Amino acid sequence: MAPPRKTIPEQTTWLNDRIPAFRQAQRESETSPWALLMCQDWYEEWPIENEIWGRGNWPPLPLSPEDKEKKENACAAKQKQLITWFRNNSKSTRVQKSESTPAVPKGKGKRALQEIEIYSKLYYKAKVRSTVDEELTNLKAVRNVTSIDPPERLKIVREQTKTSLQQESEEVKKRVAEAYAEEKERTRALALAYKKGIVVEEEGRTPQQYQHAIDTAPGDIRKALDPIAAASGCIYTVVLSGPMPVDGGAIGSLSVHSGTTVTGRNFAEVTPHYREEFVRPHVRFAKGIFPADVRQQRALPPTSTGLCGSDEAEGSARGPSTTPDMSQTSSVVESRERTPDAHVIATPSVILDARDKQTGLGSSSPLDEDEEECTPGFSQVGEHGELDAASLVQD
Repeated sequence: MAPPRKTIPEQTTWLNDRIPAFRQAQRESETSPWALLMCQDWYEEWPIENEIWGRGNWPPLPLSPEDKEKKENACAAKQKQLITWFRNNSKSTRVQKSESTPAVPKGKGKRALQEIEIYSKLYYKAKVRSTVDEELTNLKAVRNVTSIDPPERLKIVREQTKTSLQQESEEVKKRVAEAYAEEKERTRALALAYKKGIVVEEEGRTPQQYQHAIDTAPGDIRKALDPIAAASGCIYTVVLSGPMPVDGGAIGSLSVHSGTTVTGRNFAEVTPHYREEFVRPHVRFAKGIFPADVRQQRALPPTSTGLCGSDEAEGSARGPSTTPDMSQTSSVVESRERTPDAHVIATPSVILDARDKQTGLGSSSPLDEDEEECTPGFSQVGEHGELDAASLVQD
């Protein structure tokens, strides 16, 4: 059961602020240790003893065996409750996880597309897709199931793509090899430009590439600004707003902060109404910068990897699935920067144009309010409002 709707505003904000860290923990398969630390932080704010016995009515220490068992059971239930909340409010993580390490030629340490990925990009739909669909259909029939687990599904895609490439003509293999050489050179040039601090505008960037850049932005921002902060003896706050591919192209925002108080809190954590007064206006402004068609183009379609979860798109009312282009679903997991400490990032994606997300490629979410556009030139795409975590809670 998710936290009840009576969750106080402070708890709602607290939970919202940790969604990016939860998503990162999922991508790195470290949900369990992250959950333990998260619960410890929760108990510091809202002691579990208050829920069990009430404020000021705690039993004396040491706890009796009965009270100790009661506390352990309550902690286990609370952890399950909190994790359920994060899962309910991070549905798009499934898409992001499968594409959390795409071949993005951005900066140091990013690799070029491999030959199998280039082949997939060029020929998957024409030469591989039908074979993959047939194998998936046969597997489901043999097992009497309606879906195949995403890891196994992706493995089948890669195996069939590799086999198809091996059986290709020399002419096709030559074309793939030439494209691979061009990709390596392009990646090398981009990496060199990145080292020199040159901004390179690439045409045809994919939603996966945009999302990867957003995921790594906090680390990149810190690398760029921490030396300036140290040299100047100042602190900084950066608000990054724009279409969030993992949220269906809806406008969202994240904040990166340096500097903490003696109690370890950053600017966002100690500022009342931080979202409303600082983040939301920036998100609203960003919506005027990115029209509806751009937001749609930036969306990560849930079926772009063929990993449709328990309600796979094959044969469903939503139409046939779109199986992955291997150039965007590499199983080669590159090292990624871990999420900076909790005092650096305090604000996760704050969705403003929720209706765009609902009617576009993202998953649907309820709206907590409607409001008029306040800046000339904003695209009119129905009502829109900032999503509040409390409105997403599922009982």
